[in-house]
Amino acid sequence: MSEDRKICGARNRTTGEPCQRSPMMDSTRCRTHGGRSPQSQKAASERRERRNALRQLSILGEVPEANVDPTQALLELVTQKHAQVHALRQIVSELEAHEGESHDGEVDLRRHPMVWGLTSHEKGSGVHGPIDKETEQAGASIWLKLLQEAEDQLARYTTAALKAGVEQRQLDVTERQAATFYSAINRILDSLELTTEQQARVPSVVPGVLRQFAASHAAMN
Repeated sequence: MSEDRKICGARNRTTGEPCQRSPMMDSTRCRTHGGRSPQSQKAASERRERRNALRQLSILGEVPEANVDPTQALLELVTQKHAQVHALRQIVSELEAHEGESHDGEVDLRRHPMVWGLTSHEKGSGVHGPIDKETEQAGASIWLKLLQEAEDQLARYTTAALKAGVEQRQLDVTERQAATFYSAINRILDSLELTTEQQARVPSVVPGVLRQFAASHAAMN
């Protein structure tokens, strides 16, 4: 018998020898020794879901913490990315509503923030003294690029969660929770009257806050 071959975990009541039958898929018992029982089938299903979730996390390049359920880790990724997408969509929406720069009473759409903006900011000391140089040029808004990247990542995370066995209704609930949570955070931030620089950090800060919230929520449960 191959050493790698799995056998049923049950033992003969008389001899104490282990059952030599193969266990049912993802179970520790064969058909004869309880492999078909509801409890055994439930445990097998949970093992299968965990294995699938770990596989999907691996494909995404994510490694969950030892005490975190891999399926929950996938849902947390989806929640965090939803919040980031909400934040970036708001920024892009505000940029799209911008009328562009006006010159002599005419709007110059070439200077619209969606296609023109700051691309670099050099600050420090040079041979001839302090340097504080900003460069602007034509190009798609960095916020639009960040939004597109976040939406692509969200699609990947959602697909991975579905492949891991997460139901669509769970993902729908996750999306609503992320939207509600982000809306609450956004109202708080608005009341603080943040500077432009501080507002620009919101899309990167919110996912981190969500991660901490999700971790503490999971610990309480």
